[in-house]
Amino acid sequence: MAACDDAFFERLAEHFGEELVRDLTFCIGGYLGMGRITRVLDRGNACPIVH
Repeated sequence: MAACDDAFFERLAEHFGEELVRDLTFCIGGYLGMGRITRVLDRGNACPIVH
């Protein structure tokens, strides 16, 4: 897993504003968290929707 150090955020700031970097960070954190919860609950391949 790659670390997000200060240099990484400095490179992001060259291309994106502070607000967008913050939003991206929260989005990525949310997706990572939901992925981990999905794995713990073993719901990764189950889809209850049937057509």
